[in-house]
Amino acid sequence: MTFGDAAEKREIDRLEALLAVSRSVQDIKHADDLQGVVVAIQTELSRIGVDFAGVGIQRIIDHETRTFEMHDARPRGKITRKTAIRSNTYDEWKTGEILYRRDLRLPEYRAGLENNYESAYATSGVEVLSILHIPNPHGVLTLRSEKPNAFSDADVAFLHTVGDILGVGMARVADIEQLENAREQAIDANKAKSEFLSNMSHEIRTPMNGIIGLTEIVLGTELDTVQREHLELVRSSARSLLRIINDILDLSKIEARKFTLESIAFSLRSCLTETLEPFVSRAREKHLELSWTVAAAVPDTIVGDCARLRQVVTNLVGNAIKFTETGSVTLVAELDPDDRGTLRFTVTDTGIGIPDADQHRIFEAFEQAEGSTTRTYGGTGLGLSISRHIVEMMGGRLSVASTPARGSVFTFTMPYSMTA
Repeated sequence: MTFGDAAEKREIDRLEALLAVSRSVQDIKHADDLQGVVVAIQTELSRIGVDFAGVGIQRIIDHETRTFEMHDARPRGKITRKTAIRSNTYDEWKTGEILYRRDLRLPEYRAGLENNYESAYATSGVEVLSILHIPNPHGVLTLRSEKPNAFSDADVAFLHTVGDILGVGMARVADIEQLENAREQAIDANKAKSEFLSNMSHEIRTPMNGIIGLTEIVLGTELDTVQREHLELVRSSARSLLRIINDILDLSKIEARKFTLESIAFSLRSCLTETLEPFVSRAREKHLELSWTVAAAVPDTIVGDCARLRQVVTNLVGNAIKFTETGSVTLVAELDPDDRGTLRFTVTDTGIGIPDADQHRIFEAFEQAEGSTTRTYGGTGLGLSISRHIVEMMGGRLSVASTPARGSVFTFTMPYSMTA
């Protein structure tokens, strides 16, 4: 083998070593994975003939306190320590320069090293910044040898390249940790909010039920026309507020994952009739035609949660009547033609419709198609969001097709069985 061939082989070996280290860095998902990277680096260094006593990664974990954690490995691959200590070289690291330390036996360099480090371990070495992350670095990759001046320029260049590769992985770890911390904080905040809403809903609902009950008792007595109108307005307002409170309670249960469904046998036709009959007078007041049909092929007794089905139908039909000024509102229950084990419910109206750009928003909590909708028609925007969650918990799907000024069609599916 000629000198040129040997040099070319060494270069190929270094490139293969870099690729091996790069693959190891790509596997980094957590800070603890850096220990495996240390072992991979020392393995590749040994393979290409670099004479060293130890490899270490010093990862900065707090820029304010200038502390870092060590991930060290001896040539045999054993992790010797992982601890958080204060960095005395933080300012040097921020310069972004390669640091040659010809003699680490000096007291200022020996400070902080544990007694289980042999004196020869730190007699000479080189430190390379793994990456420069403006304005702060992520850490340092360190290579030490027992022999003074052991590292050639090629060794230093190799380690510097490894450091650049490693820095990208360490930056990703930092980003993942920040995202995970932010996620945990958001989960905790959302949990606290849900618990607060749940508690407050219970506290408000109890006296509200008392107001409604007492109002109905008084309405059963002899009253003049004005008194009766006022009390009926009180009852109507209290019931509206109670519906809002119940929606908030349901939303908090859904977010806290405490929302449950029953599985009992019930008559589908009776459930729908009891749900829709109270809407007849409301539709008549607006001169709307309200109708509902259950296809003959649909079994009457099914197993599921009648109360939650009523809640979904109430929201959809109630919205249809609210947003329709002329025409009709219809509900059709039938077997899904694509899946005979699934019921399909379709609520059709001839109301104001929903623009295409807003149709995805209406299923989000506290959202309506546009701001003027709330001012004109009222409501919190919780009903459709809760209905979507209920339908999805039932194993179905809620969707909408709508044309402005022509009306909307809400469709939801519900798998069913005839035995518990």
